[in-house]
Amino acid sequence: MGNKMIEKAGVDLSLLDLEELRALARDLGDEIARQQDEAEREARLQIRALAERCGLTAEDFAAAPDAPKYHSGTSPDFTWSGRGRKPEWVLRHLAAGGALDDLLIER
Repeated sequence: MGNKMIEKAGVDLSLLDLEELRALARDLGDEIARQQDEAEREARLQIRALAERCGLTAEDFAAAPDAPKYHSGTSPDFTWSGRGRKPEWVLRHLAAGGALDDLLIER
């Protein structure tokens, strides 16, 4: 096994069958999306704290974020307005052959 991160985790991928590998890939994708969302939330909190220390308010910045237009269907925390870069969970859905319209939030 050549991947040092996989070795560090103590996982021998050769022992997993194809379905287990696919499930692992989905789980990894979900965990990456969760950790990325958490990192972005933490960054926003730090930015807000710095802005407050400088006497700035939310009104000093761009308009309020757009309402969510898409959702993952698996977690209420995974939403996207359709603006900016696509989140990992959207990219995974598209890579798996899904359509963006599959993720639309019904209104």
